[in-house]
Amino acid sequence: MGIPIDGTINTFEAKLKSKGMLPNTETNKSLPFGKRMFRGVYIGRDVNITVNYTGKTKTVYSIEIGFADENQNIVNNFESDFIEGVKRKYKDCHMFGEDNGPDKTIYVYKTKGFDNFMWENVVGILKTEWMTIIGKPKAEYSDLKEKIIRSVKIYYIDKLNLERKDDENASDI
Repeated sequence: MGIPIDGTINTFEAKLKSKGMLPNTETNKSLPFGKRMFRGVYIGRDVNITVNYTGKTKTVYSIEIGFADENQNIVNNFESDFIEGVKRKYKDCHMFGEDNGPDKTIYVYKTKGFDNFMWENVVGILKTEWMTIIGKPKAEYSDLKEKIIRSVKIYYIDKLNLERKDDENASDI
């Protein structure tokens, strides 16, 4: 999408709207302060995007992109396309990942070289979480088939703005 994870929620929302994303007004009524959900097409697929922002300055610090489909390959391709997009965006950075089954955590470092894997060199964190939902009809609905939905939720966290959120929260104590 090419929108930096930065700025205020109102600025970020305007940029999302310019890309065709619409606020999910019904869901937003029940979300806690600091979260807004949008829906629209991203990487050619219908998705929900939740934007997280700080309380005081309303600075955006992370997004969550949710995508689900019955076809496992389509969901796999969505995850791969997103990760490749992040790699292109941060081509001058180094990425180091951890796999935990199908879930992944990838750290984006602002410097290259294996001696620079320190927290202060992290600029972002990309995380994916997988879920499979199996719907089985009751016996009295024998004409219905079992339905399997696979979903992936992708989180991208901007480390600097996350630290700003932590600082704002600490100042409230």
